[in-house]
Amino acid sequence: MTRTRTIALAAGLALAATAPTLAQEGTEVVITPAVTSGDVDAFTLTLDGMFAFFVGSVDDGISGDHLYRVPVTGGEAILYDDPTLQGDVDEAPIVGTDYVYFKGDQNIGNPENEWFRLPIDGGDQLQITNGTGIAGDGVLIKGGTELIYLNDESSDGIFNALTDGSFDIFGITPLDVDIDQFQWDVTSDGETLIYASQFAGGPQPKVFGILPTDGSSFDPEFITPIDVPDFFEIVDGELSDDDQFFVFTAQYDFDDQRSLVKVSTTPGDVEVEVLVPVTEPFQEVIGLAVSPDSSMVAFSADLDEEAVFSLYVVNIDGTGLRNLTPDLPAYADVEGGYGDIRWSPDGTRIYFIRDKEFEGTHALYYVDLDGSMPCRADIDGDGALTIFDFLGFQNMFDSGDLGADFDGDGSLSIFDFLAFQNEFDAGCP
Repeated sequence: MTRTRTIALAAGLALAATAPTLAQEGTEVVITPAVTSGDVDAFTLTLDGMFAFFVGSVDDGISGDHLYRVPVTGGEAILYDDPTLQGDVDEAPIVGTDYVYFKGDQNIGNPENEWFRLPIDGGDQLQITNGTGIAGDGVLIKGGTELIYLNDESSDGIFNALTDGSFDIFGITPLDVDIDQFQWDVTSDGETLIYASQFAGGPQPKVFGILPTDGSSFDPEFITPIDVPDFFEIVDGELSDDDQFFVFTAQYDFDDQRSLVKVSTTPGDVEVEVLVPVTEPFQEVIGLAVSPDSSMVAFSADLDEEAVFSLYVVNIDGTGLRNLTPDLPAYADVEGGYGDIRWSPDGTRIYFIRDKEFEGTHALYYVDLDGSMPCRADIDGDGALTIFDFLGFQNMFDSGDLGADFDGDGSLSIFDFLAFQNEFDAGCP
C-alpha cells in the first residue's frame, strides 16, 4: 500500500501568514515560499488534493516543529496540533476518516516520541502509545481503529496499537529482528505486514518477512532476493497499491550508492529488478513514492552529475525515465525522506519538498506530470489576464478560498489584486 496519507478538511487554530506569489522554475510551482521561516520537513495531502498538512516551523512565535495545514494553491497556514502538550512533531502525519495521527515529543510522563490523534473537526488530542520505546513510522489499518508502527528503540520491532487511547498494544514481529524506519509496509487490506530485516540465524543477506498484523503468528514466510552480493542493504521503500511489488532503494556493497529496485511480494526466492541503476560514483537515488495506480515511481536522484538532486519519474517496469525538474539551481535539492514526495490523488501531479535558498530552508512545491506550467492567475485559461480573471479571483475569495487572500489579513484588498497580477506576470503564458 502506497504510504500516502490523506485527510478530510480539518479544524485548527488560525495562524496569520503571508500567502505567496507563486514563483516558478521550469515547470514547478512553489506552495510555501513565505509561509515557513524554517523548514517544511514532511507533508501529506487531503483526500480531495486541495490541502497539504505539513510538519515544520512557521514564524508564529511557537517554538519547535508542529503540524500545519495549507491550501495547495498557497495561502494561510493553520496550526493544527496543540503546542502546549508536547514539543516537536516528528515526520509525516498519518490520516484517517475521523482523525489525524502524528508522532511527537511529549512531556506527559515519558519524554520519548509517542503517537497522538486529533479529531478532524477539532477537539482534544489523545495519546495512543505509552512509552514502549521511541515510536517510529506507522500505518493505519481497519478503518483507523488500529495503528501498526515501528518501535525504534527497545527491540526494533513492529507493534499493533488500538487508536482509542486504551494503550492496548502488542508486538507482531519476533524479538530477533532488526527493522529500520521505512523498511516495511502493510498490504491494502490491512491483514499482512511485509518487512525487511537481517534475521538472526536466518536467510542472508537482508530479506523480507511476511507476518499477519493480528499477532497470531511469529513464524514469518520469507521473500528472499537472489543474485545479490553478500552485502545487500534494503534502505527504504513501500508497497505498490496493488500489493504486487515492494519498491525500494538498495545498496549492493558498502561503497555503492543507492539504486531504485523492486521485488515481487510472492513468498520464496525472487529476483531483484533494477528500475534505475547507478553506474557512476556521483549517482544516487534517495527517496520514492509509487503512483496511486501502481504504474509509476517518483523519486529524488542525482543522475546527471549536476550536483543537485532532481525529481524523476519512471514506469514500474523501468522504462520511461524522465527528469521533471531539469532546471533546478545548484542548491535546490529535492528531498528524499519519507513524506517528502507525494502523488496527487488522481496521479496527475507530484508534490515534493526541496531547498529554496542557500541557507538550507525548505519549501513545498508541485509539478504536473505532463510537464505543463500551471498558472493559477489565468482562471479562464485563455492565456491572457482579463477582467474575467479578476472577477473569478474575487469569487474565489467570496467562496472562502484562502488562496485568494494573498496578504493573509482576512480581507480582499488592492494588495491581493496586485499580487494576483504579479503571479500572472511571473510565469503565465
